[in-house]
Amino acid sequence: MIVPRLARVYLLVIAVASLAFAAAVIFAPQQAISLNPLVVGLLALAGLAVLFLALVDALRRVKALDARSGELARVKLELETTVRALQQRHRELQASEQRYRGLLEAQGDVILRKTPDGRMTFANDAFCKVFGVERELILGRPFFPEMHPEEKAPLLGGFTGQGIVPRVRYDQRLKTVQGWRWFAWEDYVIRTETGQVTEVQSVARDITEQKELEAALREARDKAEEANRAKSMFLATMSHEIRTPMNGVIGMAGLLMDTRLDPEQRSYAQAVRESGEALLDIINDILDFSKIESGAMPMEETAFSPRVLVEGVAELLAHRAFEKGIDIATYAHPRLNGQLIADEGRVRQVLLNLVGNAVKFTDNGGVRILVVPDADQRFIRFEVADSGIGIAEKAQKNIFEVFTQADSSLARRYGGTGLGLAITQRLVKAMGGVVGVTSQPGKGSRFWFTIPWRRASGGEVAESILTGAKVLVLTAFPGLSEFLVRQLCEAGADAFAAKGAATAETALSSGAFNVLVIDHRSGSAPASDLLVRLKARLQGVKTVVLLPAGERAHLPSLKAAGFDAYLIKPVRRVSLIQRVAALLNSKDSGTTESLAPDADVQKPAVQAPLRVLVAEDNRINVMLANSLLTKMGHRVDTVANGREALEALSRAPYDIVLMDVHMPEMDGLEATRRIRLAEAAGRRRGRLPIVALTASALEGDKQICLDAGMDDFLPKPLNPEQLRSVLARYAVGEPPHIAAAG
Repeated sequence: MIVPRLARVYLLVIAVASLAFAAAVIFAPQQAISLNPLVVGLLALAGLAVLFLALVDALRRVKALDARSGELARVKLELETTVRALQQRHRELQASEQRYRGLLEAQGDVILRKTPDGRMTFANDAFCKVFGVERELILGRPFFPEMHPEEKAPLLGGFTGQGIVPRVRYDQRLKTVQGWRWFAWEDYVIRTETGQVTEVQSVARDITEQKELEAALREARDKAEEANRAKSMFLATMSHEIRTPMNGVIGMAGLLMDTRLDPEQRSYAQAVRESGEALLDIINDILDFSKIESGAMPMEETAFSPRVLVEGVAELLAHRAFEKGIDIATYAHPRLNGQLIADEGRVRQVLLNLVGNAVKFTDNGGVRILVVPDADQRFIRFEVADSGIGIAEKAQKNIFEVFTQADSSLARRYGGTGLGLAITQRLVKAMGGVVGVTSQPGKGSRFWFTIPWRRASGGEVAESILTGAKVLVLTAFPGLSEFLVRQLCEAGADAFAAKGAATAETALSSGAFNVLVIDHRSGSAPASDLLVRLKARLQGVKTVVLLPAGERAHLPSLKAAGFDAYLIKPVRRVSLIQRVAALLNSKDSGTTESLAPDADVQKPAVQAPLRVLVAEDNRINVMLANSLLTKMGHRVDTVANGREALEALSRAPYDIVLMDVHMPEMDGLEATRRIRLAEAAGRRRGRLPIVALTASALEGDKQICLDAGMDDFLPKPLNPEQLRSVLARYAVGEPPHIAAAG
């Protein structure tokens, strides 16, 4: 660029010189300069040409300078915009950093950063304040707060290498300016783009108050559990201490009633037994409620038949109902045949509560127990309906509350603790169901509850074994007739219910029936009187009479009246169908059957006498057990404690031992353990059946006895039928019936 610039300068100088020389020649005196005019003109033209070229070049350069100036102005504008943007970004970064630092410093959490080798790179004001350090003195150096002697976990995670956990949380107790404090730490790593760990950031929150609250809660929980254990122990002790004399009261009253008593004495003995049983019901309610409240009543699913269950409940409470002159009827829907899965024990307990109440509050008519599946087959519904006194609408709202009764006045007719329905509601809720009631005063009540269920196996096949049977049913309680007719129709019969003796008379006169099922008290007159009156119209009609077990003494007169068979109430479905089918078959074969034995009542098997050792420290209970066993035909020896039981077993062989659990010197559990050890060591031959006798009734008592080596469990008050059943089981050499103990 230098040479062209010099050339332009030389050309400009030459042009100016040429023009100046030409001007001098033209305007100077002729005599001064003597040149050819042509030469002068050429010089002038050359100078002008050179000047023109210079002017053109100058114009071009001016344009180029203008363009360059515009480009420079644009670049300048862009630079100014970039500078302004950088300035704004710088201000934003400063503001963000100030906010970040403000947050770090303002909040109470401890925040710090360290390099992987432990050198501090950042600590907020909270850290410095909590641990009493100066930031300038710790930055760039390792710093670890003092840990409590009971703490073993290191402060911060060991964040080194590549395969590390990116975030760690832990609690730690550290020494601060305020003493020992708990902190909840959260450590996480900061990495480069290549994954290299550059720093570890830790954030800690003071949780001392939370830890103290947790400790207080644990202490309160421990105290509550201790109190609950003390309450359970108190209940167990009181249960044992109350049940032990009650065993004597109820048992001895039963033995007294088996003796020759005049009517007045029998009524007194009956009153004693009923009072003892009522007291036992109250104790059971209190114990059950206490177990539910303390969570000591676990649920256990088992396979069972709903039909068999409700029929069993009806039989357990039948004697109470028949003593009041009312009936109990049961019905289970055919879709519920077979085994179902639910908590059989708790369902039975709920039913016993509801049916027991229904019997208690019903003086006329009867009680119906119904079990059906719901519409979507997910729940099973139990209903207990009675024809009793009913419940006012206002009382229905809180009848399931604790210690609440429909009639809580001082003049109330019916007693009780008011716990039965509260227990029922809690049990149903624990099983995943709901419970409810509908009632009208004077028209009876209907209690119901639902529980979830599932089928354990295929349902029973409903056989139409009564096809061709034409059955007329006549009972005093319409609910009983309804259920009997349903069951007969489901088995293939054509069954109808008569609404009274006159209706039955008319129906039988038509000759449309071949079986009559009649209640022993279906009208104002006994069934035998009705049968005599209808005898002329019963040609070809088989007759079945229904009566309670306590009225078997009427069988001879019923037989004389012409009845063909009988059924014991409450009537089981299987017994009803089998009895009607048997009557029809006997008719077809030309044979007659006179009052066929009831299928529900099995004759007791002939049982060989056993040599029984009773270990019991209560004198009255010894008398009771000795009397019951002797009446059953067994040979009995008694001892007062476990030590004496071991001595007796060393002297003589026994077939079975009835072992009380609570005894002085050596209890029944320890004695059982020693017997089992002797058997295991070969010092005794075979396994001696040992049955626990105990007045304890809390959950787990049975399992404790089984764990000690006992084979079965009999609670006090001692039930003669349960005792007879257990002795019969071991008399035939069956293996220990442990399942029955549950």
